[in-house]
Amino acid sequence: MQILSLNSDLKAYLKLIGYSQDNEVKYWPSSVVTTGGEFIENVCFAEVNEYLRHWGIMPNLDPDKKQIHIQNVQKIQETPNRLPAKFANSLYSEGESGMGYYKFKVVFKDGEESSYVTGSLVDFIKYPNGYSQGMIDNIVHHKTNKNKLQKNLEYVWCLFNGAV
Repeated sequence: MQILSLNSDLKAYLKLIGYSQDNEVKYWPSSVVTTGGEFIENVCFAEVNEYLRHWGIMPNLDPDKKQIHIQNVQKIQETPNRLPAKFANSLYSEGESGMGYYKFKVVFKDGEESSYVTGSLVDFIKYPNGYSQGMIDNIVHHKTNKNKLQKNLEYVWCLFNGAV
């Protein structure tokens, strides 16, 4: 299936949401409503050529990944599961904790901590009950507390052609 460009409405939504960046690829972690009315909470948008340079294979050809086609997206909105871009960018610039994974602790403003081990994409995390993006104070790279380890959230890729 051909990868299409973003229409002006979808482009405007992505500009509002903003992106995180891992080397040469930009990610727009979002939620979407499909043209069929389905709500998908965790969708990561990326430009197809940047994605392929970084990941090497289309998501629909990788058995560990899921993909939705841009022509099936009606609306893009923020996801409550996003790790804010400044913290995601900090993790990406520090580099992986091991081959194909990141481990880190999120420290909240009240001192509470939550630990994560993710794959190579860090942008979607499960917040502890009662906590959200705006409550994060800091990230501790390459460290986890096994007693407070959160599960990795599933997400879907959505690729587009061209610039935002």
